[in-house]
Amino acid sequence: MKKVIVLLVLVVLIGGCASAEYITRNVRDSNPIGQTYYTKVNIWYTNPKEIFANSLLLGSILPIGTKVEILRCKGREIKFSVNSSSAFINSGSTFSLVLYRKSIINMTQLFDRYFTKEDTMAEDGAFFKLTLEEQKSVKSGEINYGMNKETVLMTYGYPPDWIVPDPKLSNFWEYNARDKRWRIYFEDNKISKIEQVKFGVRIPFVGRKEKVTEKKNTERTNLVSLGMTKAQVIKVMGIPASSKGEFDKEILEYILYPTVDLTWKDREYFWVTLENGKVIQYGRAGDFGSAMPTDRREYDIKIQNK
Repeated sequence: MKKVIVLLVLVVLIGGCASAEYITRNVRDSNPIGQTYYTKVNIWYTNPKEIFANSLLLGSILPIGTKVEILRCKGREIKFSVNSSSAFINSGSTFSLVLYRKSIINMTQLFDRYFTKEDTMAEDGAFFKLTLEEQKSVKSGEINYGMNKETVLMTYGYPPDWIVPDPKLSNFWEYNARDKRWRIYFEDNKISKIEQVKFGVRIPFVGRKEKVTEKKNTERTNLVSLGMTKAQVIKVMGIPASSKGEFDKEILEYILYPTVDLTWKDREYFWVTLENGKVIQYGRAGDFGSAMPTDRREYDIKIQNK
């Protein structure tokens, strides 16, 4: 009996160590270790050994289309080496992309955002589908009015996922640059407005057509009720700041505070959870049982109990 128990423990330990090196997709595992991939977007970094995936727009750029070999996917880290030399980086240089502790995406989603098996810089790749002017902007790490979301992603990488969970569904993106924030607004999938704001400077949040005030948005939350459809919620509350869907559920996120220049801890939110297209849960930050992500709920509960 003891031998059986020991063998079972060894199997669990070995299985755990092995699975730690895998990227999990649904019910199957895909092992990227030792395989060749290409970067899907520019990766900005100041320390190649610890690149937090929150798009801090500072330092150097590991260009889109860089050929890399995945060395390790373990814990919150994806370690890789560059397989080709360029004017920007030497072959063999190693980098570590780290999932930030505030992130609400998992390692698989992080991996898929930054790496692809397809050569981005091939003649039929994503980069050469851009105009010559867009290619120049991506290479130089600069964005311009009229640029679409896909090109902004190639240039700046992904915005912090705890602020913008799904860039495709959000018309407001935000990037950090130490003492500054870059705010990007989209209309019809193209940049309509770019703002550079210093930390601590509060300015009104401007929606698609109107200036949103705290009073106006607070009054709107009283009109939301269980059983509403998504269309009805949007009719009452307007376009959400962001939304995140998984399987048959979707969370709509609204910013009640009249400013968006600070982190989520300094704002007030209203979340609406839909299942099969209908509201099953809703609430403001700090409300018990609200639809907010767990880490945000825990933070607000701690503040309430002080």
